[in-house]
Amino acid sequence: MLTVGETIPDAFLFMYALETACQIQIGAQAGGNELIPIHPKILGGIKAAVEQVLKGFGGDLAWPALLRKLDRRDSSYRV
Repeated sequence: MLTVGETIPDAFLFMYALETACQIQIGAQAGGNELIPIHPKILGGIKAAVEQVLKGFGGDLAWPALLRKLDRRDSSYRV
């Protein structure tokens, strides 16, 4: 998978969202039943809700916390 963004945090957020969506789809398909596509109106509502939660910050919202978590695990990447 490959994602891009205006910033590293944005690219990471897009990658996280894409990977999570893939995991959900694979899990849903493993059930063996026919998948029902999400109606475009619902997708628009989801997009609006995500934008409201992120408030224009995008990946910058979670990036500092992710760096702190990485520092606790192994800070050697900073060298």
